[in-house]
Amino acid sequence: MSKELLTGVEINRNGSKYTDEERRAVVGHYFVTGSETKTSELTNVPRPTINGWRNTDWWHQMYNEVRRQKTEEHRAKFTELVDQAIDRSVEALPTATAAQAATIAGIAFDKTRLIDNMPTKISSNTGSMEALAKRFEEISRQQRAITESVVSEQQPGDES
Repeated sequence: MSKELLTGVEINRNGSKYTDEERRAVVGHYFVTGSETKTSELTNVPRPTINGWRNTDWWHQMYNEVRRQKTEEHRAKFTELVDQAIDRSVEALPTATAAQAATIAGIAFDKTRLIDNMPTKISSNTGSMEALAKRFEEISRQQRAITESVVSEQQPGDES
């Protein structure tokens, strides 16, 4: 039973005919397609083999590594996309109509607030505050009723 290392993931080969590179390609295709059947068609690895691999520790480790790498790639592409969009917006701002400028400013302001983990809208919970006030009034009435009941049951000169 030989074990080989692939990008920090140990794979128990158990005499398999598939190389680590082929296994990594299968994991990558499965990550993208989410389908054993499509992955099998793209890689020529039988679906039952893929299904078996999906239950191994190395698969989960490699799948998470592929997810991490894809997330980094997407984050970099999104950052580039945002940078380009901001540049175009800034270039277009001098010739924008008032409505366009307001839209650009509003979106930019909201996105900045999101990046700073701050709220982007003001909301009021008057309904829940009113419900809470009613609940407190009910508790107060119940407390008064209990107090009055206890007081009325006490006899003059009763020491309890």
